Amino acid sequence: MKLYKTLSLSASQLEEIYSSLGGKFSLWERLKRKRIGSPMMFYAKGNEELDALQALASDEIRINIELLKKGVLFRIAERTNTYFIPFRKEEIKTIELIRTNHKVLVVFNTIGSSFHLWGNIDYYKGWEIFVKELHY
Repeated sequence: MKLYKTLSLSASQLEEIYSSLGGKFSLWERLKRKRIGSPMMFYAKGNEELDALQALASDEIRINIELLKKGVLFRIAERTNTYFIPFRKEEIKTIELIRTNHKVLVVFNTIGSSFHLWGNIDYYKGWEIFVKELHY
C-alpha cells in the first residue's frame, strides 16, 4: 500500500498504476455496471500517512473509491492536494458497513491496514454490487 501524490506522477507512471489494477472499464462496461465509484466519504482513521495528513488539514479528508478491473483506487482530497492509494482485489480482506447512532462507518480491512471511512454509503444504491465486484 502506497500513498501517491497525484501531481508528482508523470502520465506514464499514472498509466502504469492503472495497468497494474487491470485498467479502467470502457464506457460500455461502465454503463453496463451502472456503478464504478462510491459517493464521497470522509476519512476517520486507520492509516499512518492519512492520519498525518488529517492532523495538518484544516478540513476533513474526503475519499472517493473507484472500481477498476482488478482493484480499486482510493482518491483522496485534502484541501488543494490530491492523492490516491491503489489496492488490488486480493489485498482487500473484508469490507464492513457499521451503523452507529451518529454515522455510517465503512471499514476496509486490507493487508497491512484498516481504513475507517464514514459517509452516506448506505444510501448508495450500488453498494452491494460494488462490494460484490471487489470480492469476486
